[in-house]
Amino acid sequence: MTVQRLDPGSPDSSGYGHDGISAPVSNAKLLHHKRLVLVWALMVLLPLALVRLSLFHVYPERMGGDRNLSAELQQMIQSVNLSALPSHRSGGCDLLQGEWIPDEVGPTYSNETCNHIQGHQNCLKNGRPDNGYMFWRWKPDDCELPRFNTTLFIELMRGKLMAFVGDSIARNHMQALLCTLSQIEKPIKTYTDEGDRHVRWWFPSNNFTVSTFWSPYLAFQTDDESHGIEKGHSKLFLDKLDPVWLANITQFDVLILSSGQWFFKNNLFFQNNTLIGCHHCPGFNITNLGFYFAYREILKHVLVELPKLQGFKGLAILRSFSPDHFEDGRWDNGGSCKRTVPFHPNRTIPTDSLTFEMHRIQREVYDCLERPDRVAMVDVTQISYLRPDGHPGPYRNFQPFSKEFVGHVQNDCLHWCIPGPVDTWNDMVLETMRQRLI
Repeated sequence: MTVQRLDPGSPDSSGYGHDGISAPVSNAKLLHHKRLVLVWALMVLLPLALVRLSLFHVYPERMGGDRNLSAELQQMIQSVNLSALPSHRSGGCDLLQGEWIPDEVGPTYSNETCNHIQGHQNCLKNGRPDNGYMFWRWKPDDCELPRFNTTLFIELMRGKLMAFVGDSIARNHMQALLCTLSQIEKPIKTYTDEGDRHVRWWFPSNNFTVSTFWSPYLAFQTDDESHGIEKGHSKLFLDKLDPVWLANITQFDVLILSSGQWFFKNNLFFQNNTLIGCHHCPGFNITNLGFYFAYREILKHVLVELPKLQGFKGLAILRSFSPDHFEDGRWDNGGSCKRTVPFHPNRTIPTDSLTFEMHRIQREVYDCLERPDRVAMVDVTQISYLRPDGHPGPYRNFQPFSKEFVGHVQNDCLHWCIPGPVDTWNDMVLETMRQRLI
């Protein structure tokens, strides 16, 4: 099934346009596709699961080399994608070069089958009239990115813990994963703090736990009085990891790190317990070093120190910077995102943009690592930049254009609709895990 378009705007022969509008796919057709996916999963994946249950009696306590994986599981992992993609730094087929192509299958879940979608990202429930944004998949030029294989993921993570550490986009990413996994088994929430900033979910059948930790800087930050500066001024310690997630470091088998959006806020910077500068600190006689400086320093400290931490034996994955798509303004002054189809694949991130610079810093820091075997990078920046259609926009709120809604309709062009392009991030995470764990 192809996505029908009511108004194609000015697309080229590949089907891309700048202002095209995709017609909604009917709920009946969407349910038909989900049934086909479930039937395929039962026919193909259930026998593998039964073999696993009958043959495996002892599960590996932690990830590592082949010694921790049975021959059957290794064969299963290797058979998922015979055109397995090498790591980005090793050359070969490049996952990042490709295009978004129409996808008849679509997502494996919907807002009706998943109750883990935060309200602001529940675009269909909130009344978004089109759903064509769900029917695209990323196609690298010279290979295939495998669709998310739930059985493979569950086997790799049996008895293990995955943590998402970062800001609200990290939570957005984690909730998309929860939706995918919950189609097989409903997880149990075993912990949450006030405000749902730190949450833990448990899948009892395979003893897999996934957690999210609110740590927008990855480093220690406080507003309390410190070093002679009164309470209320944000203080960011560039060489101290955030104890919120550091205290749990020995438990993590896969740690997905992401940050960036909060660095634009006013901050005073400390290194070696010494005030060295700031970002936008009027009223202080302090050098304005800027947030790019702070971001680079923290990222270097996190990625270099992580492999050295006592007790951490897992894999750390840096998920790259997530771009926004505000047009005609920013989030607080009328900016919006009205596009309904991807950008043309030849479109690139403007070199003078904040997204370009934040991504450049990430790539430079990662490419200079001396121990990349313990750290991986899932680079979603360019492929996500091509998806201006994937944000909630005005549908961050329920029925924003109804008569009952009073006031300015604010757009969210930063977070991602669930389901949507963010599900492809999990395809890439699983492919990275498969490469690193065998």
